[in-house]
Amino acid sequence: MRWFPHSVIGAIVCTSLLAACSSDHSPTGPSIPTFAAASSQVAVVTNLNLNGPGSLFDALGGPALKIVFADNLCTIPCSISEDLDIQKNVTIVGPQTYQLALGGQLIVGGVTVALSNLTIANRGGSSQGGGVYNAGALTLTNSAVTGNVANFGGGIFNTGTLTLDRSSVTGNRAFVQGGGVWNQGTLTLIRTTVTGNQANAGGGGIYNNGSLTLMKQSSVCGNQGGDIVGSFNGTNTCP
Repeated sequence: MRWFPHSVIGAIVCTSLLAACSSDHSPTGPSIPTFAAASSQVAVVTNLNLNGPGSLFDALGGPALKIVFADNLCTIPCSISEDLDIQKNVTIVGPQTYQLALGGQLIVGGVTVALSNLTIANRGGSSQGGGVYNAGALTLTNSAVTGNVANFGGGIFNTGTLTLDRSSVTGNRAFVQGGGVWNQGTLTLIRTTVTGNQANAGGGGIYNNGSLTLMKQSSVCGNQGGDIVGSFNGTNTCP
């Protein structure tokens, strides 16, 4: 699977996404009006195209270690209908007015990635990880994984190191195990909610075969097929 598409059939669509992003993660310093003005360390996404200058995919193909979005993007809810396959160490700070909805699968290989202000939604057709497949070190902050479907890990399939901070995993489904998350790596939840997910064969919230830690009032509650299958550290703060 290519993370930098050479030919793409699809379009950028606006959605009725209601999630708003937190001001805690606003990029510092003055905004850079064009992609060409960005330094080699910071790239600015200026459009929602699937390729070409100013696009997210072009930024991922360049040398930037951090990617931010121009202030005038996603002043209304917006989305990209393409898989995002990340194979380099990078920090991506999503739009600040509305979260960017990713209609494709987020794939992280053996790299370190930090993402914020992103919604991964309404994707199906994968055997593993309907919304997210992580084999690297991934941190999702102020983000949502919702409405995805897979055999294992309807929302997320994790074999690496995954931290969910101030995020939510809701309304995902696994035909086998791990409606919200299927974990065989290291999974840490910080002020994160996993609810309303379902699995046919156990672990409606989380199916854990690895290390799972719940911190700072995280909750895994109200999932069909059991909230957590497997052991975990910390406290599950269900109402």
